[in-house]
Amino acid sequence: MPRRRWRNLRPLRRGVSLIETVACVMIVVAMATSIIGVMQGSIRVAAASRGVVGAPAEARQTLRFLANRFRAFHEVDGIVSIDTSSIQCTGHTYKFDERKSDSGLGKDLYLVDDAGNETLCVSESLETFEYEPVTVAGILVGVELRLHLKKTGDEFATLRPIDREAKTITRVCLVPQFAVGP
Repeated sequence: MPRRRWRNLRPLRRGVSLIETVACVMIVVAMATSIIGVMQGSIRVAAASRGVVGAPAEARQTLRFLANRFRAFHEVDGIVSIDTSSIQCTGHTYKFDERKSDSGLGKDLYLVDDAGNETLCVSESLETFEYEPVTVAGILVGVELRLHLKKTGDEFATLRPIDREAKTITRVCLVPQFAVGP
């Protein structure tokens, strides 16, 4: 009995079709996108665990510190005058000194008193710092502080774009000093 051979209705094909290629590329892209997202999240978590804070948080912290210092100057020594370069109190003179950071990235801000004591206020991220007195009828009632910070170096790359730079303004209200006359 002769053997019957069934012919395959489909011809044999070799290689990969265009649809299969596109599907494989889409799967690889989807996997790569999710892996990149996980890596970015890991970098942010690592930065947070190292204590790297964004520019807005550092600006708030710095302005809170400076506001407390201005209040202390006024309450303890009594601020006599404020100009763009110094704060003259009854017993001491204070000034702010901007310097290039030791690391070479950005600028530092120091508060320096007349005895030469220095207090670091901002490290490596200072762009500008300005302050001016607020007066009413010639009487000092407060100080306006303007601070612009911009993160640099490794910190810049690990932070979200909104955390890389901050421009903040605050006003410090000073307790009035009453003079008692005869």
